[in-house]
Amino acid sequence: MSSILLSNNVTVCDNMFKHGMGLTFRFPKKPFAYVFVFKKPVKLAITMVFVFYPIDILFLDNKNTIVEIVSSLRPFRNYFPKNYFSTFIELPADTVTKHNIKLGSKISWSANSVTLDRGVYKN
Repeated sequence: MSSILLSNNVTVCDNMFKHGMGLTFRFPKKPFAYVFVFKKPVKLAITMVFVFYPIDILFLDNKNTIVEIVSSLRPFRNYFPKNYFSTFIELPADTVTKHNIKLGSKISWSANSVTLDRGVYKN
């Protein structure tokens, strides 16, 4: 199985303060990846207040499988996920389209990189 590097500029948000800040008032170097990690599956609203550019969001289950995708979420909007997730990853807008990311895809991530694992997808 091959993989595609989505970002080697990773910020891991693994506590309540970092969850609240995320990309607020930030202009990270592209390609960026903000990885939000939760101890158990959650279903929380995503807010784009004071994020001044669109982003893509990948919602992952506890096996790092994509269960929901948001493409080009616009600034000053909210998004209410339909599924529970254990992790979500914020990426530059058009990352999903550029790499043809699909539901059921696997993501590998660390503090150093986020990669898309090519394999079998759900349709």
